[in-house]
Amino acid sequence: MRSQIEIAPRRKNDPSNLSKKTRARATVVPKFCDAAHWDQLAAKYLPRYDLPAWGTPCDPEAMRRWLDRLGLTEHDHLKATATSLREFVALNPNWPLRAWIGTALELVEHEEKWGASG
Repeated sequence: MRSQIEIAPRRKNDPSNLSKKTRARATVVPKFCDAAHWDQLAAKYLPRYDLPAWGTPCDPEAMRRWLDRLGLTEHDHLKATATSLREFVALNPNWPLRAWIGTALELVEHEEKWGASG
């Protein structure tokens, strides 16, 4: 006797059907305690730019653009985090780009206050 297999139709909005960026935007965004501080730093160091939405995922190309806007290099990021941009994304797949920019802003603030050696 054959068993009947019920095939459920795929839902259009099923997360497995969405692109990586759309899926990241649809997920719950973690709250960062430093968000208000990062907004203050952005107003100081990036007054001409609007920060990306919290749901925007990190990607190395966008990260390079923001490093350039902050006057930092990938080598500065590597020294501060001991990871390349690609490694950072791989290690932190759910981190929003905005939070990463916040950490880069903290690096700029640190270098301004203590110099590159501090």
